[in-house]
Amino acid sequence: MVINMMKIDIEIEDDLGNIEYDVMFTLEDLSNFFKQIRGFPTILTLGKYSGEGQSGGRWITGIAKQVEEEFIEKYGKAKYISEMDKLMER
Repeated sequence: MVINMMKIDIEIEDDLGNIEYDVMFTLEDLSNFFKQIRGFPTILTLGKYSGEGQSGGRWITGIAKQVEEEFIEKYGKAKYISEMDKLMER
C-alpha cells in the first residue's frame, strides 16, 4: 500500500481569522516541506498553505507536525518512514 492523500482533522486559521477544517494533505506535501527546511527559507509551504518569517514559520511547522503525527497514527511509523524515505531521495 502506498500512502497518498489523507484528510487531516485539524483547524487551520489564517491571518484574517478564516478557519478551515478537515484539510487534505499528501505525503508529498510533507516531504516537500521537509526539503524546504533543510535551508533557511523566508517562506515555507505545506500544500496550499505558507508561512513567512519567524512567526509564519512556526505556524506552518506546527501544522506540519500535526500532519506528520496523523500519517504515523494511521499508517504506522515503519510504513511512514519507508514512504517518506522514498520521497526524500528524489
